Amino acid sequence: MRSTLDEVLAALDDLETYVRSIDPVNAALAEISDPTIRGYLTVRRQLDGAAFIVVLYAAFEKFVEDLVWSHTEFESATVEYQRLSDRLRKKHLEQSANLLAKGRLGEGRYANLTAADAIAILHECVSGVRPYKLNRHAVLYHENNLRPTIVKEIFSLTGVSDINEMVRETASLMRWNLELTSIPGPVALSSIERRLDDIVERRNQTTHTGVRSGQVLGSAEMQEHVEFMRAYCKALYEVVVGAYLDRFYVGDPAKSTPLGKFILGPLSKNGGAVVVGKPACRIYTGQPVIGKHGKRVDRWGTVQELRVHDQPVQAVEAGDPTAQVGLRVDFEFTGSAQLYLLSAKDQAVWK
Repeated sequence: MRSTLDEVLAALDDLETYVRSIDPVNAALAEISDPTIRGYLTVRRQLDGAAFIVVLYAAFEKFVEDLVWSHTEFESATVEYQRLSDRLRKKHLEQSANLLAKGRLGEGRYANLTAADAIAILHECVSGVRPYKLNRHAVLYHENNLRPTIVKEIFSLTGVSDINEMVRETASLMRWNLELTSIPGPVALSSIERRLDDIVERRNQTTHTGVRSGQVLGSAEMQEHVEFMRAYCKALYEVVVGAYLDRFYVGDPAKSTPLGKFILGPLSKNGGAVVVGKPACRIYTGQPVIGKHGKRVDRWGTVQELRVHDQPVQAVEAGDPTAQVGLRVDFEFTGSAQLYLLSAKDQAVWK
């Protein structure tokens, strides 16, 4: 799942580089008196905005589909088909049948999926074969643009019932909103939905009615769209991965160990530092750790430093007679948080 975020952030960085080049390039071209160049500049301003909004939406749509599919792949590799959510199994079955009925498999966007493939996948799923795979096209099928309601529907397949209600409270989106409006705390749901609807509407105007339709986007507006999309994609990732870690690790005592009550801390020191009592499991530097506030896993990282009697150590064994252990992780958390230690990194989340 981590790679899906890295990919969209790289795409947005490239788009931001393009946006920042628009004004200086246009200013340089404006110095040329050639009438052909001046005519080109007029058209270029329209094309800049059109190209920008189409690429921005395409990057977002690919990210959403890749993130949902990545989560679904990891889940299906972990649990048997009949234990997947009813919503996911229902959509997979119905849309597989729908794709078969349309008779377009093996061509166009479905070139890599034949009717025989779709039937074989369904047979594996319902017959209880392990391992099995799902039909990506069936899982991700949607007829409409990714407006807020469709985003909510798609992410419900990951077990997150109302994704935008949750992203409004993420650190990434609240930080973006604070920089933009100076208003701290959760972002207004209407603000998220309005911005997403605006991107979709501009994309539709461009693709269906041409570059001359609608208002021409300036570079400042483009930059604002990029900053919103960067924060929004990070927030979506945080919620989906948090739900994944909560379900498959925090909810499974065999895969995670609660760190217990803090004797001292947390103290902010390039992350979060606490002092805890005798460890119930082995603790080592580089160990994956999950932070949960209330009912949500909202941060994760690794153990950066361990200290016993104020001396650095690489590991502390389970049942060590040491009364107290100082521990620092690479994320900040509050005193109400519960930390969970994992025995190994999950490649879906940690590099």
